[in-house]
Amino acid sequence: MHKYASTLIKHEPEATLDVLIDANRTQKFKEVNVPKLMSALRSVPREFIPKANQYVMDKCIKSKRLTEKSVHNMAFYLYAESENENALISYLQGEEAKKESGQPIFFEVDYALNLCKQKEDRLTKEIDNPGNKSVKSLRSKLNLMKEA
Repeated sequence: MHKYASTLIKHEPEATLDVLIDANRTQKFKEVNVPKLMSALRSVPREFIPKANQYVMDKCIKSKRLTEKSVHNMAFYLYAESENENALISYLQGEEAKKESGQPIFFEVDYALNLCKQKEDRLTKEIDNPGNKSVKSLRSKLNLMKEA
């Protein structure tokens, strides 16, 4: 699975994601090394981003309770790449709540900030003041910078 994951995700995304999502139920690919699959998910076609994010969030993070940065970075990437900016904001608010309650944040904040900078135009197209609002919001929510 690992060897051909990028090709499978790119050319047969729905079938590949279905197999991964149902892996525990069907016993297929139960022993997949999830962190090694994360780079393959970067090539998922745009229309399958929600399904890929379902796999990462529901199966990898919530069910398997994986804490590897690559998995959590992929979750952030998929939220940022989705057309649903509200889902990204909601995810950040959830991470902020975890941080405030003393739980660790597993994605790399520098990666998230860089990703927001790269995707700023798309992420902020419906916000009144496009500027750096998405980056400032991330910094503010994670209390990483003194000024937002």
